[in-house]
Amino acid sequence: RAVDNPYFKDALALFARQEERRDAILFNNGLHGFHLDDTTEFQSYYEDMLRFMMEQFKGTPIILVLSTFIAKKSVGRVVARNQSVYELAEKYKLPVIDLYSVSKDAQALLSDDGIHFTGEGYQILAAEVVKYFNDISF
Repeated sequence: RAVDNPYFKDALALFARQEERRDAILFNNGLHGFHLDDTTEFQSYYEDMLRFMMEQFKGTPIILVLSTFIAKKSVGRVVARNQSVYELAEKYKLPVIDLYSVSKDAQALLSDDGIHFTGEGYQILAAEVVKYFNDISF
C-alpha cells in the first residue's frame, strides 16, 4: 500500500494483532505511491506512517529499508525517496538497510519489467537482510 492509503494503518494494526510476536519491523515503501509528489508529499506521509508504527509497536525495533534500483526513467524518484528515508532515519535514530546499492550492483538480475528481480536477484537481496541481522544484536 502507498503511505497515504487511508486503510494502511488499520490494515497494519489488524495484521499486528494477529501475530504472536515480532522481533523487528522492516519498513520499505518507496516504490508504492508514485502518485505522491516527492518534494511535498512523500516524506510527510512516510514520516506519519513511521510515527504511527513507533507509537503502535513500542519496544519493537524499526529498521528502514531503502527501495531497490529500477531500470526505468523514474529511478531518480527512487533515489530522492531513499534520501528522504535517510533523513528520517537520522531524525529518529533508526537503522537503514541499503538494498538500493545491493540491487543496483545486481541490476542484471532484474526481470523484464525493470522493477522486479529474478529468483536469484531476490536471493541476493534476502542475503543482505540476513547479513544485517547477523551483524547486530537486539
